[in-house]
Amino acid sequence: MSRTDFMKIKGVWDVKRRIPIPALRHQADAEVVVSALEGLPGVHEVIADTDRRRVEVLYDVTGSDYDTLREVLAGIGFPVANGWWERLKGNWYQYLDSNGRDNAHAPEPPCCSNPKCIVNQNKR
Repeated sequence: MSRTDFMKIKGVWDVKRRIPIPALRHQADAEVVVSALEGLPGVHEVIADTDRRRVEVLYDVTGSDYDTLREVLAGIGFPVANGWWERLKGNWYQYLDSNGRDNAHAPEPPCCSNPKCIVNQNKR
């Protein structure tokens, strides 16, 4: 069992993402990556794995998203892997994060399909 198995999701809008970083080779690199990502809003925990050249990030989608993580990593000199699978997965992660953020900020649904309840719900 690896250390990343102990990352526990704490809230409703928390997600855990594995991000491949080919340039992540040494412990000093891992410390730079971890400190850069931990400073972002919504990021709860970051674990770097230099053997597998990836980082696992636990964050709240209402505070951060995959594109922000990718931009920060590229800005500090550790770009995310750019193969077709990583691009596909990254776009999927960003879609899920955007959808989650939109759902978190959506108004509360009505209690039932009764038109009187829906009208009263909108007056609040």
